[in-house]
Order: sequence, then structure tokens, then C-alpha cells
Amino acid sequence: MLVFEEPVDGGPAIELAASHALLVQAGQGVFDHAIRMYQPRRNAIVFSTSERNNPAFEEAVRVAEGSGFAPAVRVVGGRAVACGVESLVIDIIRRERGDVAAHSGRFETYGRRIASTLSAFGVDARPGAVPGEFCPGNHSVNVGGRVKVVGTAQRVNRNAWMFSMVVIVGGDLDRVRAVLGSVYALMGHDFDPESVGSLAAEVPDLNRVDLRAALRAALIGDHEPVAQRFDQTAMDLATQLLPRHRALEH
Repeated sequence: MLVFEEPVDGGPAIELAASHALLVQAGQGVFDHAIRMYQPRRNAIVFSTSERNNPAFEEAVRVAEGSGFAPAVRVVGGRAVACGVESLVIDIIRRERGDVAAHSGRFETYGRRIASTLSAFGVDARPGAVPGEFCPGNHSVNVGGRVKVVGTAQRVNRNAWMFSMVVIVGGDLDRVRAVLGSVYALMGHDFDPESVGSLAAEVPDLNRVDLRAALRAALIGDHEPVAQRFDQTAMDLATQLLPRHRALEH
């Protein structure tokens, strides 16, 4: 299993394009299985592709920018999410013929693994949504049924799939709640700012290095990890895909 653990320079749009490039390469048979884990270098609001059709999309993008969150668009589903510099983004990519029936199974499997791993660090982690959460979904991971700390989403192509997670490890929750509140209000989505949590808020002495290693091990499972870096071919492909991940052309 290939393991990519370094962020890509250039902001959230190229980060998303880099993971998208891995999905395309998996579909082409370049590799069979990979995991990418990185900590964003900039605070970002990441919209779903479908949200481009919302009449308030451009205004929401401007609000995100004005709040210090760089806007970008991802290819997995859902609604806007905040990816802070103290979040951990995880993408699992696999070459496998698209199967709608396996979609729910992946949500359940990875949700359980994440919750179990967080529990070992003293977090009352549970799979499932909380009322008013951002990017609502039955396979979020919450703490005590109160706050959401992990969002999950998928993209399934004909010959490959990508399962994406955003783990809110720490950060300024007041800023995140405020910008998500503004964006969701503009776009007409229900949202309760108090539903946003972080692992550090629950466990102040959380060892983040150990947490990352534990999540890595839980998600890799029995596969043999092979450290990998983006080569020029992958980055050229990411550059081609970049326009799909920019929120607006300036």
C-alpha cells in the first residue's frame, strides 16, 4: 500500500487536485491501493461540486475568503467543510471496479476504525451524526453524541474509489463555527455552530504524533506500507485537474 504523507505546496485547491490525480491513476492501473495523510498548510473551506449550483455559491466563497479561509472544491460529495491547519486530511484510494453496494460498507468499516482508534486516546468517539452538524451524514464520527469531530465522504469512479476523511484535531473552534455558520446561512443549509468539536477540546493533553500514527496503522490494516512521494507525472496530472478544484477564477 502506497503511503503519501507530505502536503503539496500551493494551497488547498492543488492539495485536492493531487488526491484527485491519485484517484485517476488508480483507475488507470498505475497502482492498486494508497493512503494519503496530510495536515493543511492553510485554513480552507472546501465545497462539494454540487454546491457550485447554489445561487449563493459565489457570495459564500467571498465570505470564506474574507474570514481567512481559502475556498476550494472537492470531488467527493456532501456540503462545505472546514479544513483547518490543525486538521488531518486522510484519503484512501483503491483500484476496484465501482460497486454501489460497497459504498455503505466502506462508510461503516472506516467509521468504526476511526471511532475505535480515537477511543484509545480517551475520546468518547461514536459513529453517527449529531443534530445540526456540518456536511451531515450518518457515518460521521462524533464525541458523546454532542459534537462532530470527523467528516467522511466518498467518490466512486468506474475502476477506482476514494474515501476521504477530515479529522478535526484542534484549532480555533470559534473561527470555524463562525465561518461555517455564515457560509451555511447564505447557502440555505441548516447548521448548529455548537455541533462543531475538536479532539483537543475533548482531550487537552492529546498526543497528536501518536494519534496520527495510530490512525495510520488502523487504516492501513494488514497491508504493507510503502512510503511514496508525488512524482512529476502525478503532479502534471494534478495541474491539469486544478481548474476543477478552484472555487472561482480570479
